Amino acid sequence: MSDTSFLRFAAIAGALLALAGCRDGGRATAPRPARELLALMVLPKAALGPDAAALGKTGPSGTLSNERRAASDLDPLVTVRSLERIGRKTGYALQFGLGEAETAKAFQRGAGILKVGTLVDSYRSKAAVGAAMTKTIDDLRRLEGKPLNVGGTLERVRVVRVHGFRDRAVGLSLVIDLGGPRAYVTEVGFRVGRLAAVAVVTRADAKDAFTLTTALARRLELRIRRVLAATSLNA
Repeated sequence: MSDTSFLRFAAIAGALLALAGCRDGGRATAPRPARELLALMVLPKAALGPDAAALGKTGPSGTLSNERRAASDLDPLVTVRSLERIGRKTGYALQFGLGEAETAKAFQRGAGILKVGTLVDSYRSKAAVGAAMTKTIDDLRRLEGKPLNVGGTLERVRVVRVHGFRDRAVGLSLVIDLGGPRAYVTEVGFRVGRLAAVAVVTRADAKDAFTLTTALARRLELRIRRVLAATSLNA
């Protein structure tokens, strides 16, 4: 796979909202926030720590409509219609990564962080978030060994329990075979009312990234709850 393909993967791997949980009935506890509130919830570069110091803003960042989300999802079966059917409304992402030359060098070395970011999606209900979480895990398992929408093959998926969150939370480790080099994506996702949020770290090596990713996810949860509290939206 060419360096351009590597870049395309690194730029959009974090868009996958890989979350797991249970189908949870009951009434939602938080009204759907406006898009501008989602933008306040994601972590700015200063909150990502020293690992992001050398990284520049990269895509997908900004408002993630269902159209943008479907176009950048790892799963080729994800469409605007399928996202609408599961109750997704909109989302917002803020991600930082290496530039083109640095990304190519990192893949050649087989070492280093490629990208760090956070994103928040809003759904019609808390139950819709739970159902979407479950579906995502099922879809990832179905994709093991198969080509991805962004190029490469999903070689392996590992689900990891994480603790310290007020609602459902899960960690995921994805290995993407790019036809020689591999990208290692670590995600920690969680639910806050009608919101699904995730912190993502993508590396060019298999070095454990769960400590960093979990710390960012906890920071993200705190920020989300503070925004909700400041706008009188109880989560």
